[in-house]
Amino acid sequence: MERMRKIGLLVLISFLLALIICLPLFNKWLNVLLRVSETERKNNKGITFSIQHEDNPLNKELQDFAALYNALIENQKEGYKYYEIYPQYLENFSEQKEFYSAISGELENQCSAIDCIQISKNVIDDFHIKILKGSSLLENDFILKKDNEIPILMGNLYSSIYKLEDTFIFTYLYDDYTFKVVGFLEKGSQIDSFDYPIDLDKYIVMPSFTIEDNVEITDGLKIHYANKTSGIIEVLEDNKEIFYSVVGPLLENADVGTYTWSIRPMEYAFEEKFGTNIEIFQEIVWGIVFLTFLYEIWLIKKLSKIAWRGKIKRTHCFFLYGLLISILASIFYALIQAVYIVVLGIKVFSLAHFLVIGIVAFGAMVICRVLQNGK
Repeated sequence: MERMRKIGLLVLISFLLALIICLPLFNKWLNVLLRVSETERKNNKGITFSIQHEDNPLNKELQDFAALYNALIENQKEGYKYYEIYPQYLENFSEQKEFYSAISGELENQCSAIDCIQISKNVIDDFHIKILKGSSLLENDFILKKDNEIPILMGNLYSSIYKLEDTFIFTYLYDDYTFKVVGFLEKGSQIDSFDYPIDLDKYIVMPSFTIEDNVEITDGLKIHYANKTSGIIEVLEDNKEIFYSVVGPLLENADVGTYTWSIRPMEYAFEEKFGTNIEIFQEIVWGIVFLTFLYEIWLIKKLSKIAWRGKIKRTHCFFLYGLLISILASIFYALIQAVYIVVLGIKVFSLAHFLVIGIVAFGAMVICRVLQNGK
C-alpha cells in the first residue's frame, strides 16, 4: 500500500509538471489576446476596431466608396483615429527582377505575390516608421494622378538589391502601374496591425492613394477603395461608444454593401458579444478544468485498483499509467483549446504544447518504473 501511495504521488507530480511547463505559455497567449499588450500600453493606445468590407465591390459604385472614405476621415474630429493598413500583394512578371514572395518568404523571379502593404500617411507618423536612406512618403504621394508613378518605400532587405529611384512595373489589383523607389526602411521596421506586428524588412510599402477625377475608374480601383474603407479605428478606452454612435452608422448607411468589425483587446470583444466580463468566463473555464482534473485522478485510481488485483500485468502497469496520463493531460488542454476556439475564435495552444505534456508525463512514468525495479 505504501508503494502504491508513492506511485500515486509520482503520477500527480508528473501531471503537475506538465501543467507547470505549459501554463506559462498559455498565460502568455492570454495576455496577448485578451489584454492590452505592453506595446499598446507604451504607445498609449486604447481600443481598436478592424473594419472589413464583405461584399463584392465590383457591383458597387466607386463614388459611394469614396463618399464613405471621406466621411470616415472627416469625422475623426469626433474622437477617433482612422488608419489605412491593408496588406495587398503585387505581381511581378519580370525574369530580371527579384522580390520577396508573400507565399514562400524567399526572393523569387516572376514573383506572383510580392509582399506589399498599403498605408495612410498617419501610419507613417504615428507608428514611427524610420527611413534608412532616401525620403519618406509625402502628402502628395497619396494622390494618384493620371499616368503618374507611385512612390514606394522598400524594406531593409531590399536596400542591398536595389537603389533609390529604381522603377518597376507591377500589377496591383488587375491594373499595371509604374512604381518608383523613394526610400528604404530601417532594419526591424514594423507596423502593429490589428492582430500582430508586421515586420516590414521584406515588404514594399505603398501609399493607400486617392484618385483624381481624370483617372479612369477600373475594377481594380473599386477593390482598392473597398480596401481603403477596410481600415482600423482607434479610440481611447473610455470613449469606445464613439464607434457605435458615429462609425457604425456610417458603415451601415453607406451604399456599398455590408461591413463587419472585430475588436481588440479581446476582453472588449467578449463584453460586446456576451454582455459580461471576460474574467467570469475564465473562472468558468478553470472550474471545468478543475473538475476534469479530479475526474482524471479518479480514473487513475480506478486503473490502479484493477492493476493491483492482477487483472493487468504489473510489468505493464506503469506504462499504462504513463499512456493514460499523457492522453488525459492532452485532453485537459484540448478542452481549454476547444472552449476558447468556439467562444472567442482564438487558438491558445499549438501541437507542440500537447507534445510537451505527453513527453513529460510519460517520462515521469518511465522513471517511476525504473525506481520500482530498483527496489
